[in-house]
Amino acid sequence: MSTLVTRAVTLPELGEFFELRSQSFSLPYSDRDDWLHRIEADVDAACIGTFDGDRLLAALRVLPGGQWWLRRSLPMGGIAAVVVRPEARGRGVARSLLHGALDWMRTAGIAVSALHPASTRVYRSSGWELAGREGILRVPTRSAAAIRVGADLAVDRLTLDDLAAMRACYADVALRTHGALDRSSSYWHLVEATLDSPA
Repeated sequence: MSTLVTRAVTLPELGEFFELRSQSFSLPYSDRDDWLHRIEADVDAACIGTFDGDRLLAALRVLPGGQWWLRRSLPMGGIAAVVVRPEARGRGVARSLLHGALDWMRTAGIAVSALHPASTRVYRSSGWELAGREGILRVPTRSAAAIRVGADLAVDRLTLDDLAAMRACYADVALRTHGALDRSSSYWHLVEATLDSPA
């Protein structure tokens, strides 16, 4: 019987991580090079994998950051891109993967973790619990016409040139919002990728 090993995914193994991610999330293969470039450039985040021999069965990323509480940032690890091969499910692979992520966070001095689960069973059994709240506000773009600040006011799509202003604005609001993310470079890499993509 095979033995599962959970460890960091090495740079040469990132291609296999992408293949698994592409299969799990129906992502086009054409995104491969951009994704690999972003992951290799993001030195703060960790890629954790569970292997059966040399074969990657499951993987995830831990995005280090923080959560603001009483104007202090508590170290937090965001769990992202959790993928498990369909044929490997039911063998404890996901649980092994999550425990590997917890070990990495413990070593890194990260006190709390957050994620957006598609299901809860495996996460709850590994120590996560439902908490917090999410709010969604939809504002019709025609509402912007009611803003009367000046004749030259325009609504435009944000670009990479706006990133510094976005970061400053977010930091100002997040600092005063209990539980808000203290976004690290890993989180802003994701925003950069969104801003850099075609409309």
